[in-house]
Formats: sequence, structure tokens, C-alpha cells
Amino acid sequence: MTTLLLDETVFEDFCAGYGGAKQLLDRIMDGSVSAYVSPLTIVNLWRNGDLNRKSEIAYRSILTFTEEIQLNLDMAIAAGRAMVSVVLDEEQQKLDYFGLISSIASQCGYTICTRRPDKFSIFDCDVLTY
Repeated sequence: MTTLLLDETVFEDFCAGYGGAKQLLDRIMDGSVSAYVSPLTIVNLWRNGDLNRKSEIAYRSILTFTEEIQLNLDMAIAAGRAMVSVVLDEEQQKLDYFGLISSIASQCGYTICTRRPDKFSIFDCDVLTY
């Protein structure tokens, strides 16, 4: 069974009707894919000022099919070390997110599932797009 760590794009794209995200969620619901989510991803989703009730309901529904993964000290240290070596770009404010999610995936042996593989490719982790 494939184990994935979902980033925020899976949630956003599902709500936007993107077919790849819907197919992924179908695989998660039928049990052929195991899905994890970081609380950091949830923070990023809920801090969006444009979050409406329909999206919130969809996000909560997706969460019922995922397991929560907790950030531990080793993951945080690895993320900090990885972020030191990265040259900052226009998305500097999101670097902590990409670094932490990459670290979580690497530490747990999971593959990150995202629409934005380029944002994670600067870190040492496996990435799958849908």
C-alpha cells in the first residue's frame, strides 16, 4: 500500500474540482492509499482568509480519511538544517512550511503528494504529483 503525506494543494484542488485530486481521494477512501496530514498543513488551510463554509466542510470530510502525523524534535531539527542550506526566493514566507512537510515525510519514510513538486524538490524527500 502506498503511504502519502498530503499537502494543502490536495485539499484546495479537491474543492476546486481538479480531477487528479478527486481520483486521489477516491483511492484514499477505498483504502488502496494510506494518507497522513500534518497539523501544519491544517494551519495553512484554515489561516486562509478566503476559506468558506463549503470548503471547510470538504476539508473536514477529507480529514476523516487521514491520520494525523505529529512533528517531533528530530523532524524539527532536520527541517531547520535543511532550510539553512536553501537559497530563499519569492516564497520565503512559505519556506518553513515546505521544509517542515519535507522533513516530516523524510523522517517517516512517506512520499509527499502535491501539485507543486518543485517547492519540495529542493529538500531531500520523495514527491509525487497527481
